[in-house]
Amino acid sequence: MEDSFLLNNIEKNKEGYVVEIVEYLEDYSEENSVIIRNLQEEEIGRVGTNDSETKMQEIVKNNIDRFSKKKVYLKTENDKLIVQKVEK
Repeated sequence: MEDSFLLNNIEKNKEGYVVEIVEYLEDYSEENSVIIRNLQEEEIGRVGTNDSETKMQEIVKNNIDRFSKKKVYLKTENDKLIVQKVEK
């Protein structure tokens, strides 16, 4: 299984940005399909192995409440973005 992320929301603030990410798993254990799972390994949907990443992201977006979300706080420092903290 591969751990994947979807950017759900990006907000600019005075220090930098707050980015909400959605974490999901891509399970390639079956020959002709990719199973989309949440972090509890519950099956949320399936796509064909030839489907695009966009199709997987659509499943995640359509079932967003079933996935874990994290907020990543990015701080601007010397024209670089630095991760300040991560919250669940």
